[in-house]
Amino acid sequence: MRGTLKKVSFDVDRAFCISLSEREDRRALFEQTVATQISNPIDFFVTERCRDPVQGCYESHQALARMALAENWQRILIFEDDAKPYKLRAMQVRWVNRFVRGKKFQSLHLGYSMGRTWLTWFPFVARGEVVALHAYIISREGCQVLAETPYSGKPVDVVFKQQIKQHCVFPMLFRQHGAAAHLLGTRPAVLLEEGHLEPHDLVELADTDVVLVADIIRASPAWIGRPHRVDQSAEIHTVEEVKPQHSTHTAATASQAWREVDAAHTNHLMRCLSCHAPTGRYCAAGVDLRQRYNNTPMEASE
Repeated sequence: MRGTLKKVSFDVDRAFCISLSEREDRRALFEQTVATQISNPIDFFVTERCRDPVQGCYESHQALARMALAENWQRILIFEDDAKPYKLRAMQVRWVNRFVRGKKFQSLHLGYSMGRTWLTWFPFVARGEVVALHAYIISREGCQVLAETPYSGKPVDVVFKQQIKQHCVFPMLFRQHGAAAHLLGTRPAVLLEEGHLEPHDLVELADTDVVLVADIIRASPAWIGRPHRVDQSAEIHTVEEVKPQHSTHTAATASQAWREVDAAHTNHLMRCLSCHAPTGRYCAAGVDLRQRYNNTPMEASE
C-alpha cells in the first residue's frame, strides 16, 4: 500500500544490540524505534553491569567480535540500545550493502560523532576517524583486531579510532537518544554515577526525543528511589562556577544550536561537489552555512 514504510535489510550474517540486563526500558525503546524499521532479526546481547563501565562496554563489543570469529561469520551489525534511526532510505542501504559485499573494510559506522571524515569514490561512504559505536558493521578482519586487543583502560570507541580502519556512511543512518539531564533537573554526571545513563550517552547528545527519554528515566524504579543529592549538587555547582577555567567545551557538551549548525554544515560538505573546506572553496549555500557555523558559539549562553 502506498505510504507504508518498508523495512530495510543489511547484508550481514547476524545483528545484535548490546544492552545492560536492568535496562528493559531501553530495549523496549529500541524495539519501538529501530527494530520496526529493519527486517534483519536483532538479538539482544544482554550483559551485567560492570564495576568499571568503560571496561564493561569494551568487553561487550569484544565478546561479539570473538563470537563472530568463532562462528566464521564474515560481518555482523552491532547496535547499542540507545541507537535511533534517521529516515532510512532503501537506495542508500542498497549502496551500503554493495560496499560491505564487495569492498575490503574493517568497520563501517552507520552513525558517529566527534572526528573527521573524507570522501571516497564510493557513493554514501567516506573514510573517517570517528567515535561512537551505537551502530556499525564490523568485518571479520575488524573483529580480529578487536578480539586480539586487550582492554587497557581506553574506551572501545577510542580503540576503534586508533587501531581499526574506519569507513562511515553519510548521511548518517543512526544517531543516539539525547541525554535528558536538563529536563530531569540534574547534571549528566549524576545520571552516570547513579546508572541511569552510560558513558557513551555523552558522546553525542541528539536533539530529538529528549522528552520521551526523560519520561522513561523519570518513571524507572531506579530514578524514583534514588537518593537525594541536593547539597552535593549545589557544592559541585559552586566549584564549577568558581573555577570556570577547568571547563572543556566539546561536541559532547555543546549547545543544541551549535550541534544543529554543525550537522547542517557537515552534511552539506559531504554532499556538495563544489565545496572543499581544506582550500576554503564553498558554493553560495556553503558560504552561508560556514558563516553560521563560525558565528554560533559552542557553549550554551548563560
